Amino acid sequence: MDPNWEISPAETADRIKAGEPVLLLDCRRADELTISTLPGAMHIPIEDLPKRIHELDDHEHKQIVVLCRTGVRSLQAAVYLRDEGFSTARSLYSGINGWARTIDQSLTIY
Repeated sequence: MDPNWEISPAETADRIKAGEPVLLLDCRRADELTISTLPGAMHIPIEDLPKRIHELDDHEHKQIVVLCRTGVRSLQAAVYLRDEGFSTARSLYSGINGWARTIDQSLTIY
């Protein structure tokens, strides 16, 4: 895990529990949301991010944690977001599957 680009599920959960301003951004496809989701996450599929990036403007001062299934797409999305000026964007290390393994075992791993 690269702490400059990624954040662990445990650290993310701790920040949320502490009331820190965190925006969970789910960049998976819509059909993947039927398998498992994190409550309160904003959904913008990675392929739609360039045309919908303006939807993040109100969240620019929050820690943006991008998630996907395993962390590959979310890392790509975090790099894109940083290039577009969202300097707090980080990828959820190990994705929603990692979250399901370590934070909420009620979620489906796929």
